[in-house]
Amino acid sequence: MGWCSGTEIFDNVAESILSNKPIDKKQLLIDLIDTLESKDWDCQCESVYWDDPLVREIFMEREPEWFEDEDEEEEMSESDRRFGQPHYGHDYSEE
Repeated sequence: MGWCSGTEIFDNVAESILSNKPIDKKQLLIDLIDTLESKDWDCQCESVYWDDPLVREIFMEREPEWFEDEDEEEEMSESDRRFGQPHYGHDYSEE
């Protein structure tokens, strides 16, 4: 047995590629993501392209809550990283 759902995915992506309009990589990826998610794609972060800047931009626009933990990590100070806890104005690492 084959995977007939693949036809819809192929057709949607092929339509974006083969249209007379210039290829917009971002729109092509959005079309692909839309089609895959309509087929219950739920492992987006497992893609080898997850860290690609354009792919991350698209997913951040679509699902910003997926990146909230990353934003919090960026806000952590160096002592927070060393001790694994938030820094609230007093550095207890020197005591």
